[in-house]
Amino acid sequence: MKTWSVVSAFVLMGCQSAAFHTPALDLPAHWHAARDSREPQASNLTLRWESVFPSSELQALIEKALRNNSDLIIAAERIELARIQSGIEDAARLPSLRLDLGSVRQRGPGAHPTDNQISESGRAGLLMPSWEIDLWGRLRDRAEAARRNLLAQTAQADALRLSLIAQVSGRYLDLLDLDHQIQITERTVEARKKSLRLNRLRFEEGISSVLDVHQAESSLAAAEQSLADQRRRQGQTEHALSLLL
Repeated sequence: MKTWSVVSAFVLMGCQSAAFHTPALDLPAHWHAARDSREPQASNLTLRWESVFPSSELQALIEKALRNNSDLIIAAERIELARIQSGIEDAARLPSLRLDLGSVRQRGPGAHPTDNQISESGRAGLLMPSWEIDLWGRLRDRAEAARRNLLAQTAQADALRLSLIAQVSGRYLDLLDLDHQIQITERTVEARKKSLRLNRLRFEEGISSVLDVHQAESSLAAAEQSLADQRRRQGQTEHALSLLL
């Protein structure tokens, strides 16, 4: 008898699910950069990207990227599936009731051959299908796991969305910077072309040496090479931005 008691205790302990406890973490109250300020700084996740990037052109690009990105579309579908699964697991913990209503009307032969007899009947009932009592917390743990999966899918979608916004805005700012660099380099090329013509005229008149002409040619070649490299990087950046859109 004592042996059966020990075995029963071990079986009951095996049926009981392990409760999840959030580990305690010793974290600072504020980010170290905001300790000296009176108000804590807002996180990038709490700010709307429209307020961070006021440019209407950049906003249009970001909206197009968010609308067309296939990874974000898949992430949204995964969130919806996780939300449905979480609702199913929560509903499994509660009993379900079903109201059964029905009526039947029949026509049959009466006592006389030419007469018909009409009979009516109805039914009403309240049914409770099979319901599992969550004695060991199995359903509770499944519902909690589904809820945490929903939170994880939502956080993953937020991270993907933030990363896409950062990539689009980064490529856009790179293009603006390259546009300015190209404009400056184009003016530099024109200035060095004029300097080369002047040095050639001075050399033809015997005022300067051929070394000055070679130096002007070298300076012009370096500026033209820099311009070609900047235009190449501009094309690569535009291609990368088009892929993001």
